[in-house]
Amino acid sequence: MEPCINVLVVVERADTFQMLEQHLEQSSQAYRLRWQDSLDGVESVLEEGEYDAVLIEYHWGEVNCKPLISSLNRLSLASALVVLDGHNGPSSNRFSQSSADSLLRCGYDCLTISLDRLHQLDRTIRFAIEHKLPLSEHFDSSTQLPSHRLLMHRLNHVIPLSQRNGDKFALLLVEFDVVCESEPQQVSVDQLISHAAKRLRGIMRRSDFVARVSGQQFAILLEGIEAVSGVSNFATKVIERFATPESLADVRYSLACRIGAVVHPPTDQSSEAVFGHALSVLNESDYGEFRLYRHNKGDFSKESERLNIESQLNEAIAKKEFILQYQPRFELDSGNIVGVEALLRWQHPERGLLQPQEFMEVAESSGLICDIGRWVMVQACRDWQVIQRSCGQMITMAINLSPKQFADHSLVDVLEGLRLEADLDSFHGLELEITETQVLDNLEFVATRMEQLAEMGVYFSLDDFGTGYSSFVHLQQLPIQALKIDRTFINRCDINKDDAVLVDAIVKMAKSLGKSVIAEGVETSKQQQLLLLSGCDQAQGFFLSEPLDLHHLCALLMERPSRESESSLFH
Repeated sequence: MEPCINVLVVVERADTFQMLEQHLEQSSQAYRLRWQDSLDGVESVLEEGEYDAVLIEYHWGEVNCKPLISSLNRLSLASALVVLDGHNGPSSNRFSQSSADSLLRCGYDCLTISLDRLHQLDRTIRFAIEHKLPLSEHFDSSTQLPSHRLLMHRLNHVIPLSQRNGDKFALLLVEFDVVCESEPQQVSVDQLISHAAKRLRGIMRRSDFVARVSGQQFAILLEGIEAVSGVSNFATKVIERFATPESLADVRYSLACRIGAVVHPPTDQSSEAVFGHALSVLNESDYGEFRLYRHNKGDFSKESERLNIESQLNEAIAKKEFILQYQPRFELDSGNIVGVEALLRWQHPERGLLQPQEFMEVAESSGLICDIGRWVMVQACRDWQVIQRSCGQMITMAINLSPKQFADHSLVDVLEGLRLEADLDSFHGLELEITETQVLDNLEFVATRMEQLAEMGVYFSLDDFGTGYSSFVHLQQLPIQALKIDRTFINRCDINKDDAVLVDAIVKMAKSLGKSVIAEGVETSKQQQLLLLSGCDQAQGFFLSEPLDLHHLCALLMERPSRESESSLFH
């Protein structure tokens, strides 16, 4: 005969307890149940006797059963845990996942069961008892953190959850190297590591999961992440925080640490594979360094490739891998250089010089475009000052603004800081290029922001004109000085009569609105001539000049003087 199973049943209502009791009475397995109708006093009840399992309702009004889990951990009890979902119907599965997810973060493995599946209660309790990890395998004895085995148990839960919900999570492996300012006399290295574990827990969110993997190696599980930049920022925070010396007893020490991480997209991967990816980049990294695993194209979807680019963009920002080139803009009737457009390039350490179309979409979707755009703004304005001092010439500096950067609350402050740095009265000659889509998405905000910037002397041009749906009324209401004809209209105007007629019509329409016209993408002499005859004011393109770095631009300006500032396009 099988031994009787002792179960502590922690539910609020008597009828719920009776229902559970009736279901278990139908089993061939003998059960001895004890009813506890309150979370208060649970700890003392558990201390009175040993229970094979605890069956508990998750929600108790405004509170939940997490205090019970804390008691189980603190008392080192080996009871299996089954969480009762008090909801019926299809929503119960979702609720049960939420309950178990919350409890697992507390460092305890559990099973869940809903009221509409009580016919499986006997099997669920016995399965929980048979498969429960020994408590000694749950936690590291020195740090009291979850163990490597419990981490893998947690990953086995998180991976299918992320696949089902489309969420992302990150696994970071952190390895410490203890650096003592003096030889420790009363403190062991293990005590220093335990002290570091407490510090590590202190800088994490309550919802984050941290485990001691082995020796001086820890794992951090971050769930519900939105962008890789958040993982990178967190890793940098850990590295910097532990590099600051701390004292424990008679020892002043710091911790050099290296971090390897993997961001898991919703694809079919095992917990062992995810852990292995993080471990591989950890072993490749140096102390003081954070590395992110880059998935192979053959193994993952386009989403993982996007994550790869995002992580590399984070590194590019930190390592200052971006550069600017400047494409001269020419006045068509005189041939003088009247301005330049700042063009962003990424000097990738492995792939060479990358054009914006190879990374800008990811920069936009991840939000990194604001950091990148801020750097472009600062660098371009500083280079603009160099041009004026070195060449003695005043030319227009045109900078593209992405929608997110235009909406960034810090934009005005950044420009004001640059104005003060350069000791300027205004930004006369600074041109910001915005798109038709930006204008139409939120006209009221755009108008307000443009007025703020216009007061600082900034000019505006409408980029890629003709590819959107600009209203003539909007063009007249906003302080837009120039329209840039998109290159798609210029490409064939020298060989296709219809395109030539369309370009001529766009120029005449812009002139009727009192706007200046700039053509981009001029590749042939005939295109230049057609634009000149149509009355277009300025042009840029490879036929006229390819993009140049600052040094070669200054050399060109010294050889070929620009038009004086008094005859600027925007006067």
